Amino acid sequence: MGLGKKKILSQGSSAFVAADNFAPTLYTGNATARSISTGFAPDLVWIKARNFASSNALYNSVSTAPYYLSSNTSSAELNATTSLTSFDSNGFSLGDDSGLWGVNASGKTYVAWCWKGGGAASSNTNGTITSSVSANVAAGFSIVKWVGTYANATVGHGLSSAPELIIAKNLDTAGGSGTYDGWPVYASAIGNDQVVTLNSSAEKTSSSGTWGSTTPTSTVFTVQDNNDNNKSGDNIIAYCFTSITGYQKIGSYTGSSLEHSVNIGFAPRFIMIKKYDGSGSWRMYDSARDGTSVPRRVNHNLQANEASAEYDSTGDSAGYFHITSTGLLFYTGNTNPDVNSNGSNYLYLAIA
Repeated sequence: MGLGKKKILSQGSSAFVAADNFAPTLYTGNATARSISTGFAPDLVWIKARNFASSNALYNSVSTAPYYLSSNTSSAELNATTSLTSFDSNGFSLGDDSGLWGVNASGKTYVAWCWKGGGAASSNTNGTITSSVSANVAAGFSIVKWVGTYANATVGHGLSSAPELIIAKNLDTAGGSGTYDGWPVYASAIGNDQVVTLNSSAEKTSSSGTWGSTTPTSTVFTVQDNNDNNKSGDNIIAYCFTSITGYQKIGSYTGSSLEHSVNIGFAPRFIMIKKYDGSGSWRMYDSARDGTSVPRRVNHNLQANEASAEYDSTGDSAGYFHITSTGLLFYTGNTNPDVNSNGSNYLYLAIA
């Protein structure tokens, strides 16, 4: 069975096909309405231009197309009528995109990271705030939407275990001008009283007023008096992730100037890394751009918090790292500070 269709055993459930739940997909723009195949019906499509600078564009089926958010800005949700026009049974469709939105410009190259949720959202009343949830329990991923109250509250997330990573955004109001305004991120790896921000390279800070100090449970997570994830009357979206043995891992590691490995438990098909005890960009890598061989060197980098074009580190002696059958391998000299500064700590999301 090939890498693209490898079956993974999830937590106590029957085997599923990893590639039917997440896929990095490459395409070249043609400025013509078209369909892109992913092999399944996605509920989150995150598109990033590769060979030119353009904002990250995130579309989800709960908010519906063509509305999108950009992970490198604090802007509210935008209506991009000629960009991603629909979520389909085998992928997604794009409009003619004259270049205004940067997802199908002629001759430009793109990667689309696609997640399968639970299809049409359903009402979830587990929290003190009723939420709309599209949950893929087997893959440890859910999309959650709710209306903020600007008060301490709980929100149902639809997963069978506590989310270890929650990425939230206010759909209706742009973030403020502060360093941490925009996309607040909860991560169990850095503690439930800390927050990092997807649209910023800044280090962690206290999450007082954002996620609070209450650990998420198997049914709900907590929000507090914060405009970014709980502004009164505003629509809020969150992407929730939890670890699934052999398929998905949220974790952390400490960088070293010496050769060292990070045991994830599988060869990642996608990995996003963030230094959290110092400044560092959200770096994203995938097998569509670097190949599926194991071991392999990772060279092609894009950033969630930047509109920058893709950087290719081929020929750079510092390099980034290597993918192995069990995780990551850093050789002596692999010292890029965003992924492996000696003594610094890093958060990651890895998908098989």
